[in-house]
Amino acid sequence: ADIGLLESEYDAMIVDFTEHFQLEHALQESQQKYRTLFEILPVGVSIANASGQILEANPESKRILGVSKEEHTQRTCDSPVWEILRSDGSPMPAEEYPSIRALREGCPIQNIEQGIVRPDGTLRLIMTSAAPIPLDPYGVAIAYIDITDRKATEEALRRSNAHYQSLANVLPQSLFREDCQGRCTFANQAFLNLLNLSDSEIFGKTVYDLYPNDLAARYNQETRWVLETGHILDVIEPHPTPSGSQEGSELSLVQVVKTPVRDSDGQIIGIQGIFWDVTERVHL
Repeated sequence: ADIGLLESEYDAMIVDFTEHFQLEHALQESQQKYRTLFEILPVGVSIANASGQILEANPESKRILGVSKEEHTQRTCDSPVWEILRSDGSPMPAEEYPSIRALREGCPIQNIEQGIVRPDGTLRLIMTSAAPIPLDPYGVAIAYIDITDRKATEEALRRSNAHYQSLANVLPQSLFREDCQGRCTFANQAFLNLLNLSDSEIFGKTVYDLYPNDLAARYNQETRWVLETGHILDVIEPHPTPSGSQEGSELSLVQVVKTPVRDSDGQIIGIQGIFWDVTERVHL
């Protein structure tokens, strides 16, 4: 009976040791996966304890912040060494940092735009999120991506659009854009004046909302041809006369040029059209 008891206890010890070994192996696997992911992430990541002392920083954090891992882990989240700016360029006080807010409020703080002045004096724009980590000795995880290039592109696009619109609005010709469904996406001031409509009234409308059916069908057929062939259309055709002009006539003759609009991949995403009155020229 004693031998049987010893055998049972021995078997139990073997099972317990095996389970313990399996748990240890699973833990090591999990830690290795975490470390690999931490090292290769194309996102800057910093881990701090509950007091805000930074414990870990991945390689991408050095590229974004310009601070080595050794220097990084000597700082706290609210260290006065950081030069952090709000999105408007004004200094951001430490209590507004996403990391400090996440620690204080106990909830994730997401997608906060910040500027950071790096040790070499260069400014980088970052998008930062932070979340509490309810595990000792950790306190908060901070993740950030560099959006400097994206913001520069957005600003260049904004300036380009502003230049395009200012130029379009001083043209005496009527200029418009339509998407592939024939909906108006842009109209210059001359076109709006011709139809006596505002931006909000014409945006999203099709030629069937703006013209008699027979003319709308013709205009739509021309647009479909440009979209399907990718060719430029250049025609003279009738167009409703604005009120108070061309007395005794409901239609004038206009020269219309429609061209395909393409995206950065060369795919057609709509058309741009421009037209002007040529009635007098044609009747000469």
